[in-house]
Amino acid sequence: MKKAQHYAKLLQENGYQVVILGDRGHPEVEGLMSYAGKDVIVVDENAPIQKLKSKVGVIVQTTQPVEALKKSFQISLSTQRR
Repeated sequence: MKKAQHYAKLLQENGYQVVILGDRGHPEVEGLMSYAGKDVIVVDENAPIQKLKSKVGVIVQTTQPVEALKKSFQISLSTQRR
């Protein structure tokens, strides 16, 4: 988890909006949020990602399956195209 926290901070310091795919109440996600800055967005696989800036970095909770990441972005892309 230390590596993910490092990347969350690095993304934030370089002007990226950090998007975390995971469960908001999970200790790992809460820890990542503390490194990701005030513009962090936490999403799960069933919700579209909204309010994105032009530079976005994505971090995924380690227990999330790859399919959750794919599903989340498919929902978001289909929502933004409307």
